[in-house]
Order: sequence, then C-alpha cells, then structure tokens
Amino acid sequence: MAVGISLFGLAHFDLPITKYVRSVTSHLPGDQLTVPWMAFTSNMGDWIGQGWRLAFVSIVLLAIAWILKKPNITIVALQTLIAHGIAALLANGLKHLIGRPRPKFVHSGDWQMSLSLASGLDSFPSGHSTASFAVATVLAKRFPSLSPLCLGIALFVGISRVLRGSHFPTDVMGGAI
Repeated sequence: MAVGISLFGLAHFDLPITKYVRSVTSHLPGDQLTVPWMAFTSNMGDWIGQGWRLAFVSIVLLAIAWILKKPNITIVALQTLIAHGIAALLANGLKHLIGRPRPKFVHSGDWQMSLSLASGLDSFPSGHSTASFAVATVLAKRFPSLSPLCLGIALFVGISRVLRGSHFPTDVMGGAI
C-alpha cells in the first residue's frame, strides 16, 4: 500500500520533470542536453546500466572467485546473475503488460495504458533501473561496506534514465522497487 501511495505521489512530478528535461534539450539530431552535468549523467548512467555491462560485473566476480579460490564470491557472482535475469524477465514482462508510453510520446499528459508489444509503449518499469538495483541490492547485501557505493551507482543509473528522456521518475522508482 505504501509503495502504491508513493508511486501515486511521485506521478504528480512525472510531467513537470519531463517538460523541464525537454526544455534543456537541443532538438537537433541526437537530442543533446544543454546542461553539462545533466548530459554527463545521462550518457554515463546509460553506459553503466546497459545489461551486458551489469552481466560483466558478475563475470568479473566469477573470475576473481576462480583465481582466488573463494567460493563465497562465486555465490555472490551467481546471485547477481540470477537477480539480473529475474529483473530482466519481470521488467520486460511488465513493460508490455502495462504499455505505458515513454516521455517523448506524451505531450499533453493525457495518455492511455494498455497491453502492447509496440516500441515506445514500454516505459514502466525502467529496465536499466530494475537491473541496476537488482545487482546493486545483491552486492550491497553481500558486501555491506560497499552498500552506499552500489546503491548510489544504481540511483545514478535511474536518474540518467529520466534525464535521457527515456523514462518518467515513477518508471525508475518502479524499477528500483
């Protein structure tokens, strides 16, 4: 219930934030943000949150575990892979069941959500955010001293999705949950 209330409250900021991001975006080929820190965050968060890079974290952990002969790190690596896989399946399934349009397709604030396999109607939840928070949660639980770093990076990825214009804040929050 608290999650639903939080998402509902955050939803009131979806359009104003989207309109602001559009107002600081040049509408030339490539749709570049004109505010340097926002452009950096958008690009770097997108880069970090790509699925294959998150899977690479798991592969690096597996290599470290194998080289150092640490079975506990092997378990962490496998858990991050499993978390990433489950997150990808859930996020992609929900995206098409919900059928929420991405911010670039919403201009008036009045839209319909419905079952859809169409590209552009797959905004909720953010896949980058879902996968990033899934991997970060496993790492934070297994390495508590790295919790702030892991969760901070996942939050950075989530913020980048909003700044990139790919998702609404509620899409990112839904992915984090």
